[in-house]
Amino acid sequence: PLKRHRILMVKLVTVMIISIMLLVLIWGLAMLLGVIFNNSGDWNYPVLIYGENQQLSFIGMGLFLLKSFSLFFMLLLFSYSLLFLFSVLTNRTILALGLTVFTLFMGIQLTNQSLIFSFTQWVPFHYVNVFEVVSNEYAVVHDQFAISYETGMLTLLVGSSIILLFVFALSKLKQGRIG
Repeated sequence: PLKRHRILMVKLVTVMIISIMLLVLIWGLAMLLGVIFNNSGDWNYPVLIYGENQQLSFIGMGLFLLKSFSLFFMLLLFSYSLLFLFSVLTNRTILALGLTVFTLFMGIQLTNQSLIFSFTQWVPFHYVNVFEVVSNEYAVVHDQFAISYETGMLTLLVGSSIILLFVFALSKLKQGRIG
């Protein structure tokens, strides 16, 4: 007999592996098209990064894409964590999916109201705009330079970890009640 928390862990790992495989497949297809039409491109092509006090700098396209991919991956982990939380709470797949989408949508809509608080950089929904966060465009537009790539990675990792720990504790609690 498999324990409920082990099933949840296998589901999380499976979903993350499938997501990575899909992203790699799409990336591979994009690279193939890029190679066909423009050799392998220019990985050192400069990408503008905004800084505080109107400072500007450049990073290479390869690093920009790597940062964007890693932030997007953490965003996926956070979204899947919410999905697992609602899945354990409701025991209904469609309802859990709907609540996850609703939570993400409402979180994104309410991020502008959180900009006035001192803890705004710890709100994970700010980091949905991956390219704007990596280039610091989001920080410039909202005048919040605490919202950065590094803070986003940390926020999404800690948020996902807390949610997943809560999910596994809740599943153990439910298993104790059922068993």
